[in-house]
Amino acid sequence: MRVSVMGVLVLVVASCLCAAGQHGFVEQQGYNKSGFRGDMWTGIVTTVDHDKSLITLQYERKGKVENFTGTLRPPLTVLDADGNLAKPPVQIKAGDRLRVYYYKEGSKYTTEEGGKRREEIAAGNLIFQVNFLPKKN
Repeated sequence: MRVSVMGVLVLVVASCLCAAGQHGFVEQQGYNKSGFRGDMWTGIVTTVDHDKSLITLQYERKGKVENFTGTLRPPLTVLDADGNLAKPPVQIKAGDRLRVYYYKEGSKYTTEEGGKRREEIAAGNLIFQVNFLPKKN
């Protein structure tokens, strides 16, 4: 049985697209922070712990459920559903649909304090940007 190269290519591309559901790399989603090679996650907020600045997002597709928990890390950029900077006070609550950009646990990232840059390693999933998304119908 002969399998064409084009058939194999179509199968590989289709598999990649299916696996890219809620989670992806920032460059694929239009975020262009210089030198940043991080991750993003899209989902519905299920829990918020204001004391620890933790949020949990849930993504469900075709009966499969995945959860993501991250810590909100200042300085935090928050965009409303129209893509504009949100005006304080911003409240994240259960049921909100969000896309978060974060430094994955164990990854290196750069901070700047007092004009000095230093490299750190993320102790957890550190969220630095939150985009509110419109509710799905």
